[in-house]
Amino acid sequence: MNQLINHAKYYRRRCKYSLNFKKTFLLILLGYLILKTYIGVLSYESSLKRSKIRLKTVSKLNPESKSNWLNEDLKIDLEENDLETDKNFNNDLKANAIINDLEDLQETRDSQNDILPDDILPDAIVTDSEDDLKFENPDLGINRKYCGSNECKFLFAYVVMEQETRANLHFLTFTQIALELNRIIVLTNVGDSRIRTCKPFSFDFYYNIEFLRKKFPHLKFITQDDFQLWTKERFQKPNTAHTVISVGPSFTTEILEFSESYRDNYYEHYCLDRFDLKFNEETIFKNIIINKRAYLDDIRDFVIENSQTDTEVLLYGHNLRFSLFDQSSQMEYAPHLLNAAKEVSESLHPYIAIHWRMETGNNEMMPGSTDYPLIGEKGQSSTFRNITEFHYEAMRIIKTSPILFKNWTSINVVKYLKNVNALKKFGENFDHQLEKELMGPGIQGIFDKLILLNSDYFIGGPEGCCRASSSFTRSIENGRKILIRERSNKIKNIYAQW
Repeated sequence: MNQLINHAKYYRRRCKYSLNFKKTFLLILLGYLILKTYIGVLSYESSLKRSKIRLKTVSKLNPESKSNWLNEDLKIDLEENDLETDKNFNNDLKANAIINDLEDLQETRDSQNDILPDDILPDAIVTDSEDDLKFENPDLGINRKYCGSNECKFLFAYVVMEQETRANLHFLTFTQIALELNRIIVLTNVGDSRIRTCKPFSFDFYYNIEFLRKKFPHLKFITQDDFQLWTKERFQKPNTAHTVISVGPSFTTEILEFSESYRDNYYEHYCLDRFDLKFNEETIFKNIIINKRAYLDDIRDFVIENSQTDTEVLLYGHNLRFSLFDQSSQMEYAPHLLNAAKEVSESLHPYIAIHWRMETGNNEMMPGSTDYPLIGEKGQSSTFRNITEFHYEAMRIIKTSPILFKNWTSINVVKYLKNVNALKKFGENFDHQLEKELMGPGIQGIFDKLILLNSDYFIGGPEGCCRASSSFTRSIENGRKILIRERSNKIKNIYAQW
């Protein structure tokens, strides 16, 4: 009996130990499964986070782009993660649900865009560039057409005072001011011995533009016709500022106030109404007053400083009788005028050239003058207004002289001009315009100067009989000095008076 009881106690202890073992084993197994599950969840969340980051990265490259390439790439990553998750968690349904959600998200994005990944960034850049060009201000293209840059800034000397010889010097002054201000100089029209907007001929009818380009290689030029086209083509009309240089007792500036009617008449008088420029009450008229007794360097600095403006077109005028820069330099005349004058001179050699400027002389002492009206009754010079009987008598004496006298009408200068191909560009109306030009002091004055310049002897009248000295005479003297330095064998003197 005792033996039976002992066996019972033995088996009871074994069962107790067995149950404790099983409980311990089950607890260990449960802990392992919980730990495995936790690790699997972390792995799954990490893979899901990587997928989301890829979606965000693509979205940043192009927020509106949705591409097919995400389907296969993301799906492979997710399927690999899901297989690992299946082994760890045996949770197919959950993984499939996540894949389906992501695929639904991708399908939504795909419905809006189908750009390939390699094209996302380049296409975005090209698209942005094309949009910029599409919405670019059209005036920028017009500026590039006429100015070679997005910005156009002009200096337009619309009225240059005095006749051709002095106007020649003044225009050089404006050219150098334009250079200092970094502005394009408008080549103002010419005619009737003037450089003014209203005149019929383009600048190259009188002057050699290539000479200016070589003299000012860093300066840009535009003809008046092209400048006018620029104003016509512009959608937003260019703004303007007016500057006038005057002479006074001291250096100062003033803003001029004009009524609207005065402004309208002013624009019409100087033919500024031909240009599509912005003229309104905001347009500034500035008068720069200089002291002519001051040093030229001080005058130039004051003018440049007070000519600074951001406006696109600076309209320039002046009331000067001297040049602000080199007063000995002049613009070279157009090749067709030089060639025509050369032919005339060669047909006359040897000859004596006489310049007799009679408008300021003693009328009773007048023997003759180149300013005498060679055609009609109007003086060839616009400053020669008072023609008296003494002038007619002087010319009758010259005409009855046995000495052969020639002038530009007897030489028939017109035929030399008409034979020059360069003048054909002035169109069908050129003959009429040229006839009017030859009736005035313009071409005639230039030919006078060139033929006097190349004469064997150059002679002028004495004090009392004429104006003995002038800028016209000095320009011829300077030219003859240059010819002598160049060893011309035809020049026998510089200048003499009888």
